[in-house]
Amino acid sequence: MNAARMRLPANRLPLFACPPPSTLPLACVRVSDRISPAAPHELLPALRLLAGGHNPPSPMNGDNHAGLFVARDSTGRVCGAIRAEVMPGAMGVLVPPQAETPDDAEALARTACEWLRSFGVKVCQAYATAENLVAVPLLETQGFRHVTRALLLRFERKPYRDSTQPCDTLEGRYYQPELRDVFAQTWLATQEHSLDCPELEQGRTPAERAAGFELPNGSSTRHFLAEAGSNPLGVVITELGADGVLSINYLGVVAAARGRGLGRTLLAKVLHEGVPFVALAEVCVDARNHPALRLYQRFGFSEFASREVFIAYLPELLPSG
Repeated sequence: MNAARMRLPANRLPLFACPPPSTLPLACVRVSDRISPAAPHELLPALRLLAGGHNPPSPMNGDNHAGLFVARDSTGRVCGAIRAEVMPGAMGVLVPPQAETPDDAEALARTACEWLRSFGVKVCQAYATAENLVAVPLLETQGFRHVTRALLLRFERKPYRDSTQPCDTLEGRYYQPELRDVFAQTWLATQEHSLDCPELEQGRTPAERAAGFELPNGSSTRHFLAEAGSNPLGVVITELGADGVLSINYLGVVAAARGRGLGRTLLAKVLHEGVPFVALAEVCVDARNHPALRLYQRFGFSEFASREVFIAYLPELLPSG
C-alpha cells in the first residue's frame, strides 16, 4: 500500500522550495512586452484571473511569485496568466493558463515550460478542474498527457463516533537529523511498485528522486519511520495547517511488508494517537490506487474534490551558441 504521493491540497497550491526572484535566469526564457514575469502591480489581477475571478489562491512560497507569468493586451492590461513552480528532485508544478485568446494561452504555456526547463525540471505535473479543462489542449501542445485523477479525501472526526483509540503496537522512530539517510532510503523503497502516480518516477535518477523527499533540519514528530527491529518498514509524514486541518502528505510501506496491515496501523497512529484533537484530516490519492482508497474509506474518509492530473517530461534546454 502506498498513498499520498501527489501533494495536492484541496484549495491551495503545493508549497515547495523555489529560488528567490533575484536568482531566476530569465534570459533562458523567451519574453516580450506582451508576455513576461508579472510585475508587482500585476500580481492581484493575474491571481484573480487564475482563480476564475474569485479570491486568489494562496501564494506559492509565501510572497514569492517568481513563476507567475502574464500576457498583456495593447493597453498593458493583464489578459492572461499562468503559474509554475520548481520543486526539489527535478520536478515542477504548472497551473493551467487562463487567457482571453488561445494564442496568448499557448504562449504562456510555452514560456512557463521553458522557465521550468531552465531550472533542470524533467517531470512536470499539471492539475485541472472542471473549470479549467478548456486549457488542456494547450497543455498538450507542450507535451502534457492525462495520466489519472487525483482524489481528495477528508476525514471528519465526530465526538459521538470517534474516540481516541490506541493503534496496534508499532515500533519506530520519529525523525532526527542523524536518521536522514535511513528515512530517505526507506522512502525510496516504498516507491517500488507504487500505485500512486508511478509516472512521476520516470525520467529521473535515484538521486533526483531522493532529493524530492524533503526532510527538516531539526527533529520532527510529523515524520515517523516504522520498523521491525532494525528493518525499516514504512514512512508516514503529516503536516498540521494553520487552519487546523491535518494533511497526510505521505504514507508508504516497503514492498516486502505490504499485505500485513501495516498501512492500517500507520493510519490508525496518525488519526488516533498522534493528533487526537484534530477535527479534520485530508489526503490525496491516485484514483487507480484501489488498496489505498479502500483503506481510507474503512477509516471514514470520503471524497470531497478531485483533479485531473497531467504530466509532461520536459527535455533539457540545449546550451545556446
